[in-house]
Amino acid sequence: MDGSVLDLSVVEPCKADALENLRSRLGASAAMYAGDAYSDELAIATLRGPDMGLHVGPGETRAGPPAARSGILRQDPCHPV
Repeated sequence: MDGSVLDLSVVEPCKADALENLRSRLGASAAMYAGDAYSDELAIATLRGPDMGLHVGPGETRAGPPAARSGILRQDPCHPV
């Protein structure tokens, strides 16, 4: 060793960071994100402006109200919201 200090850190992949990276690299003016896991919720929480988030499955979400309730999609009578 020559007296240098080496600092190492481990950074876990993060879907929210990946979404921001893609948005920046592609110059996207809007994003649509769908997911069913807690890590997807973290990415959904970063959505803004015209972005759209879709939570797949049961449970609480930051994705906003179901599309059927907001009038975007017609409700399927076989699968009520």
